[in-house]
Amino acid sequence: MSAEHDENRSRCQLQDAGGRIHGKTERLILAIDDERKALANALGCKYIPIGKQLNSFWGSSYATLRELFTNNSLYSHVRGPANVSHRFIHEDVPFGIIPLVRLGHLLDVLTPTSEALSTIYSMYLNESFDGPLFDIEMVEALGK
Repeated sequence: MSAEHDENRSRCQLQDAGGRIHGKTERLILAIDDERKALANALGCKYIPIGKQLNSFWGSSYATLRELFTNNSLYSHVRGPANVSHRFIHEDVPFGIIPLVRLGHLLDVLTPTSEALSTIYSMYLNESFDGPLFDIEMVEALGK
């Protein structure tokens, strides 16, 4: 077992994320951000990457999300969920991830990371996540 795994296990037991994210988490966030960008492009909308958005909120210029979440005092004190049955999952999947998947289907934009998260959490929690529905008329109106 790796030292990182042991550290993560003990941090989970203490219900502590401490604002730190590991490279795997950052890659996952950035993959979803790429999907959001592809959807924005399909809609003809301007898109600001997540790192630039977060840096602009705090007047910072961290090069990576890991640096931002580790060094920003607001994020460094945030505790992560103790388990996957947390409101972060029960709110973020239906109202953050599912809309990306549904828009992707509607616009023929691939969202493989969001689809995988949706599928994994639905299977793991034995729950169907419902979120907002979109129709093409609504999407066309938003694109104007």
